Amino acid sequence: MNKRFTLFLLFLALSIGCATAQVTLIPKAGVTFSSYTFERFPEQREEETYKPGIVAGVALNLPFMKLPWLSIQPEINYLQKKHIYQTFATIPIGPEVEISFMEQKKTLSYLEVPVLVKATVQKGNWYGYVNAGPSVGYAIAGKFKMGDHESEYDFSQSNRLELSVQGGGGVGLTLGSGTLLLDARFSLGLTHLEKEYTGPINIPGEEAWTPTVHFDADQKSRVLSFTVGYAFPLSAIDSK
Repeated sequence: MNKRFTLFLLFLALSIGCATAQVTLIPKAGVTFSSYTFERFPEQREEETYKPGIVAGVALNLPFMKLPWLSIQPEINYLQKKHIYQTFATIPIGPEVEISFMEQKKTLSYLEVPVLVKATVQKGNWYGYVNAGPSVGYAIAGKFKMGDHESEYDFSQSNRLELSVQGGGGVGLTLGSGTLLLDARFSLGLTHLEKEYTGPINIPGEEAWTPTVHFDADQKSRVLSFTVGYAFPLSAIDSK
């Protein structure tokens, strides 16, 4: 984790250092559709769907001096990642028992800092672009709901820091002194979101047992996001 985070910071510093000072500011907002890979027991099964949330943030676009079509775009974004699941698990102790767990809902709020490499083509007033790069996020808050009971999310068994890779693209249209942008992006989590957990499991008619459950076996985030933004050069602000 520390090695990946150090490489991310190095990439950020080198990227900004290589770019020109012609900065474009891009405030934006939109929606997310998130899901998690999830496994607690070897034979667990569950239904997965992408759940909607919100995203808002700001980006700085810095074109390279000699390659103006290529740029570095660091961002800072607030976004929600949601997960709703109904799980069933077969526990192999004596006679196999399938347990149905109550529906659980998890909503985590993150601050994320992606650093994207962006390639842009222009035709008249229209723009098209693709982008990709690493991102680091930190879970600042969370809610957990089971049945009718809702509580603050307990991060004691979770990794708040999350590394991911993002990729996507979009279109832009010159509007006034700036550009209206429509962006679509997919984020693939690289960090195990949960830590190893050991706790008792009680089954009626069976002796209580305490397994070691590897929550982090395959629990990573997947996020689709769609945003609307407006890019305008900072020089337009300075000239006013």
